[in-house]
Amino acid sequence: MKWLLRLYPSEWRRRYGEEFGALLEETGASPGVFADILLGALDAHRHGASPAVAGLASVELVAGSSSKGVPIVATRLPERSEIEHASTWDVAAVYPADAQWEEDFRTVESKLAAFSQYAGTLGASGARLFEALESESELSASLGQLSTYAQMRHDVDQANPEGQALVDRVMALAARVHAAQAFVAPELLALPVDRLQALRAEEPRLAVYNRFFDELIRQRDHIRSNEVETVLAELGQILDTAENVAELLRNADMRFPDVTDSDGTPLQLSEPAYRRLLEHSDRRVRHDAHESLMSTYGSFRNTIGGALAQSVRGNVVKAGIRRYGSAIEAALEPNEIPLAVYDNLVKSVRAQVPLLQRYLDLRRRALKLPDLHPYDLFVPIVAEESPRRYSFDEAVDLVLESLTPLGADYVATARTGMTTGRWVDVYPNRGKRSGAYSGGSYRTPPFMLLNFNGTLNDVFTLTHELGHSMHSFFTRQTQPYPTGRYTIFVAEVASTCNEQLLHHVLQERETDPKQRAVLLGRLLENFRGTIFRQTLFAEFEQRIHARAESGAALTAEVFSELYHELNHAYYEPAVTVDPVVDYEWARIPHFFFSFYVYQYATGLAAATALSQDLLTDSSAATRYREFLSSGNSADSLTLLKRAGVDLTTPEPIERAFKVFESALTELEKLLL
Repeated sequence: MKWLLRLYPSEWRRRYGEEFGALLEETGASPGVFADILLGALDAHRHGASPAVAGLASVELVAGSSSKGVPIVATRLPERSEIEHASTWDVAAVYPADAQWEEDFRTVESKLAAFSQYAGTLGASGARLFEALESESELSASLGQLSTYAQMRHDVDQANPEGQALVDRVMALAARVHAAQAFVAPELLALPVDRLQALRAEEPRLAVYNRFFDELIRQRDHIRSNEVETVLAELGQILDTAENVAELLRNADMRFPDVTDSDGTPLQLSEPAYRRLLEHSDRRVRHDAHESLMSTYGSFRNTIGGALAQSVRGNVVKAGIRRYGSAIEAALEPNEIPLAVYDNLVKSVRAQVPLLQRYLDLRRRALKLPDLHPYDLFVPIVAEESPRRYSFDEAVDLVLESLTPLGADYVATARTGMTTGRWVDVYPNRGKRSGAYSGGSYRTPPFMLLNFNGTLNDVFTLTHELGHSMHSFFTRQTQPYPTGRYTIFVAEVASTCNEQLLHHVLQERETDPKQRAVLLGRLLENFRGTIFRQTLFAEFEQRIHARAESGAALTAEVFSELYHELNHAYYEPAVTVDPVVDYEWARIPHFFFSFYVYQYATGLAAATALSQDLLTDSSAATRYREFLSSGNSADSLTLLKRAGVDLTTPEPIERAFKVFESALTELEKLLL
């Protein structure tokens, strides 16, 4: 998907498009890589506004089994041709064949050439403005369909040059579409507000674009003149150098010393291998992997620290130029998220640190360790001797059972999508991209790519991605194109709510104490990684930006000191925070993305509250369905409030922690 990201301005790419890698595996969150996001990002930038204008749609990347539904523990990956047709996604639902794709491609090219006729005429009449915006939407929707087909063809066999050729061509076409539509926002912003409102009143059909107009007007004070916007764009390219330096250093130049197992066999250490080594049963292996990786980051701390300092100062400068009071306001306000939501999250999570300490102490005692260190946090608190494996059919049935509270219509649609509707490309094959995602575009089904191997994690991945796909399905079914996507802030709510419902069914069905403990441990660790850890990150971001705004120094030593203070506050005395942890900030790519990670914590809190309502309140399903169908028709907080979750108050976070505490209490009874 990075071919799409190159089309975006750096500001959107950095915040919404990058794959975050191994860190996300540790948190249980999913990477933010998008298919439909191409259009949202291009629309948002083209209109000179935040992604709320276009309503970015989240599409997740996620992780096989035989064509007969028997879980694979493969010695070799099958060829694409060996996968049963029924277990592949229905690419023909997008275009029957390449010939139809080519025809649509040429149609977009011809419409693209004609679109320039609208330049300089948007304020002529309401009818002219409506015609222009409809033409713009048609171009974007068609581009989304072309992009979906190209991506689907490419992702199932990345070695096939035909798929790569389609991707390359649609990438070039998208750049041309973006350039051709770039005049729309500046021209509308040049109109007096009274004139724009008069055009809206003159042409009732423009009502479908009300959300877009309201956002454009709301953010008018923060969108500068063409000259200033040009400078900001150039500044963004310069500031991108900082992120690129850190990324290249981490991904291309950095090498980690290998570790050895108890037999002296070398174990190669890399970012992907790190998480697996932290789950190793040999504590010395875990210790050595942790020390090796963190110490290596420490040796590069000055270079990465310099890059991070430049990125943070750049955020502060851009916020000032755009007339925001602070960098965090500049990051939150475009999506209509008040600072109080961020502060409330930090305050509420800080108040529950004693609960985290209690969980960590249970982990130490359950693992029978004299003390607990950071490298002990990922080894399973209860080891499974023979983990159960699931066929895909079994996984589908289990997921559908868990989704019963959402209503018969939801379950029926989900069943069709996962079976005869062929939304899902189920199994791994040679050349298929790794991970998983929910994708598609406004005119296509919400397809899902999986690499299903029959593990419990794969079942959770299925329901997670199904949550995204059902959110997309109901939004696209209900909303017109201008509001037919949803924002990043709410993207993880539907997917994580599905996970919570699946956990509930598994826990209700399980009678074996050890298996119940396994499930509880999974839930608790997900909370630790997603709420506590991401909020620690959010505090770190807030502090380093505040230092920059006060004119204080930003150095590697300062970053390490602040990171040490936060880890000490969250984890000690239950965990002995080793000195090398002070360098972990250099490993976290999120810190270059400006106030992003807090949304993982708010998303899980909201999803937990909603899942509890769905299990106890018969009217909750109707509200939840309305939420799934709302797209970007209102701001994210309003949509969640209508569903029953008010993130401007501590209540949803407090409810989430009650679930955490209840699970912790039961696990204590099972293990102690």
